[in-house]
Amino acid sequence: MDSERKGAGFYLLIGASMVFLAFLIAPLISLYFKVPHNLFAVLKYSHPIASALRLTLYTSVIATFLAFLLGLPVAYVLARFEFRGKRAMDAVVELPMTLPPIVLGVGLLFLLGRQGFLGKPLGLEISFTTAAVVIAQFIVASPFFIRMMKTGLEAVPRQLENASLSLGASRWRTFCRVTLPLCKGSLVGGLAMTWARAVGEFGATLMFAGNFEGRTRTASLAIYTYLSGELEAGVIVAVVVLTFCVAVFATVKWLVKPTAFLQ
Repeated sequence: MDSERKGAGFYLLIGASMVFLAFLIAPLISLYFKVPHNLFAVLKYSHPIASALRLTLYTSVIATFLAFLLGLPVAYVLARFEFRGKRAMDAVVELPMTLPPIVLGVGLLFLLGRQGFLGKPLGLEISFTTAAVVIAQFIVASPFFIRMMKTGLEAVPRQLENASLSLGASRWRTFCRVTLPLCKGSLVGGLAMTWARAVGEFGATLMFAGNFEGRTRTASLAIYTYLSGELEAGVIVAVVVLTFCVAVFATVKWLVKPTAFLQ
């Protein structure tokens, strides 16, 4: 029956979709054709590349954990309560998603830098350190987690939560045993999206943390640095990050919906 209703419009939409997908995939595939085949070239940059990748993994995992720890209460409040100023709070959460990250980096520098509004009177030594990388990644990436978790929490029927409460379970136990399992997809997807955004963060990190090898040079900054003069090294980092991110996202998709992923 479905095949009988498929007309020219359907195939036109499919064609447009394929063109769009080609524009997305082709640049990524092209990276693999630029990987240097010279083993010496790979070994030459192995130490700085490994350092950048380790730092990226370390800081992005911490930033993602902070997004979960601090963002989950925010998502719950926005999803479950009505109060004055809710729309303003919601807008503030989404603001980092619309601003250029470099603007956020400048703001962090003027706020928490050594001469910043809080940095100077408090004597903070955060800017241009590894901690600054984590803060920049957290500020830029956490709204993605809050947005996805808010949507997931809103989809959980309140009747199920009320039934759990009526049976004597505490609100915290109800949240852990009923609410969170029902929005597992949003939780896992939100964490994956947050982590990926943290891995790819560039502008805010550059402004607030700088670009110091072994201390603040993440994979994104390493790609930018190497492409200015060491093309082979930049390509190697880009391909490693791309492969790792694709593997993580494929794993996440399979864990959330293993049957649907194979279809």
